[in-house]
Amino acid sequence: MANIAILVGNTDYQTLPTLGCCCEDVFAIQQLLEATKKFDSIEVILDKDSFQLKERIRATIDANNSIQEIFFYFTGHGYQRESDFYFCSTNFDAKRPNETGLSNSELHKLLRIGEADLVVKVIDACSSGTNLIKSDGTFLPVSKQGFKNLIQIASCLDSQNSLTGNPISLFTDKFRTAALRKSEGAVYYTDIIDTLRDEFLDNNDQTPHFVSQGTGREQFVDDARRLDELRTKL
Repeated sequence: MANIAILVGNTDYQTLPTLGCCCEDVFAIQQLLEATKKFDSIEVILDKDSFQLKERIRATIDANNSIQEIFFYFTGHGYQRESDFYFCSTNFDAKRPNETGLSNSELHKLLRIGEADLVVKVIDACSSGTNLIKSDGTFLPVSKQGFKNLIQIASCLDSQNSLTGNPISLFTDKFRTAALRKSEGAVYYTDIIDTLRDEFLDNNDQTPHFVSQGTGREQFVDDARRLDELRTKL
């Protein structure tokens, strides 16, 4: 079974402010994933409009018949409207968010096509920390949204901004650091989440948001020593 990654980054927007670090964010995550030697394919999607973005995601999923894990990463502008979060494509227009963006709901429909055993979403964008189900303003228990196992790691709460940086954004930098923290044994996604919680413990401006529906045994990499070369380089 294949492990695939889809890395999306948008820097140059038609009407929204430019985000200079997002391209470097994607390359940082690509470098990290390549070091794990876990992923059979890593699809990098940069500065695409909504139609191109959705088509690239579909094509990547369709190219794999049997999928163990889908790792989805996004860095760019985010937009919250009512109960849904939107990944802003380069042509995003808040008056037409479904046509010019990618809603979290639609992303789930695209990812479900792969019938993966595990779906991991890492989102570095403003307003990204939204629960998967809301009703009348009350948070309800999160469902797996049709996935076998689902982990969602968002850079901030739905009422907060995600801070940019130079050369990479604050959250992406902290995510990479968390993934490299252990030097021996398996690195579990729960290890990364625990480290991120501590990294932002006293940060009142940016609070990462986590959704984990799985066994707690989901691995980012089976042997931390695979990351030694990258760890030393950084």
